[in-house]
Amino acid sequence: MKRLRIVLLQNLAVLQPQYPFLPFFSYPPFYSKEWEEFVRTVRANITDTAKPPSLLLQRALLKLYGLIENTRLTILYAG
Repeated sequence: MKRLRIVLLQNLAVLQPQYPFLPFFSYPPFYSKEWEEFVRTVRANITDTAKPPSLLLQRALLKLYGLIENTRLTILYAG
């Protein structure tokens, strides 16, 4: 399931310009600064075939972790 989540988020990052009105993109994490950074990382790495996929996944996971952690902290301290 973890791998599926990662792949889904990467796919959404690639598809967002073509399908900006997908229901996924109406949720707060998908219009945050962290999401934009994650999208840039994913898109930049699509054409970067010189690096091993494990390194690309590691970079994406770090960005995703930051997005999730910032969202969690916002929810915890917003109330």
